[in-house]
Order: sequence, then C-alpha cells, then structure tokens
Amino acid sequence: MKYSSLKDLRWSGSGEAEIRRNIYLTSPERLNSLQKIFEKDKNVAKDIEEAEALIACLKEYRQALYDRAQEVVRANYYLQLSLEREVRYTQNRKYYHVYLRKIFCQEDIQPEEILHERFDGAKRHEAVKRFQAMKKQYPGIECQIDIKKRSWEK
Repeated sequence: MKYSSLKDLRWSGSGEAEIRRNIYLTSPERLNSLQKIFEKDKNVAKDIEEAEALIACLKEYRQALYDRAQEVVRANYYLQLSLEREVRYTQNRKYYHVYLRKIFCQEDIQPEEILHERFDGAKRHEAVKRFQAMKKQYPGIECQIDIKKRSWEK
C-alpha cells in the first residue's frame, strides 16, 4: 500500500496506526537471466518510490506532532494540590501521597504531575504538614483531601 499522507493510514479505534513494509530481495549472483534482473530492478524501483512516499508521510506526522505539542503548551490550565490515602491490602500497609498537578481545561489533554511525594502510614502527620505548607506556598490553589477510611475498612 502506498502512503502519501496521514489520511491514507488506517487508524484504529484507539487512534493508533501500524505501518509494516516487507521487501524481498534476491542475491544478484542468484539471478541467472536478464528477464529476472529487469523484473527485480522494476520491483526495487517501486519499493524505493513507496519508501520515499512513506518518508514524506512520516515527515507530515512529525509536523502534526509539533502542532499538537504547541497546542498542549498553549492550553489553559490550573494547579491542583491533593492529599490521598492508599491502602495496600496485600502488604498490609498504608501510604499518603501529596500531588501537585497541572490540570488542563481541555479534556483531551491528560493532567501533568508536577510533584509527587509519598509518606508511610505512620508519617501521616508529616504528609498533612507538607500538604498545608504547599497550600500556603500556592495561595488560591484548588485542594483535594481524600484520607478518610473507606466504609469497608475497620
């Protein structure tokens, strides 16, 4: 298949495309007739043409990636500070996580984690203290606290 642009690609439902190209060559010493040599030369010329079209398609893809990166960089965002409790039942341990995230206003851009600190369960007071210090450091920041025990916990 010849790929002359990104529109020619078969994008899956998850937004991904796969390009595979196999080229079969025969050792020139194995070609024992002029007809076979001309046929192989014709095939190689076609393969080169398709490879050049694929290179042009990949350059177009790189430009699309650059455009998307510019869109992400220019997107509006706000900062979010959160304190979360994690329970690992298999290890019988608890952890507290302090996150500072950049939340983008566009839903198609994934939040970016700026800072993540993990505290053991016994150091809960240190996690809360760090959360409060960061809250003062970033006045007006959106804050979330999720450290209460769940209904199924003892």
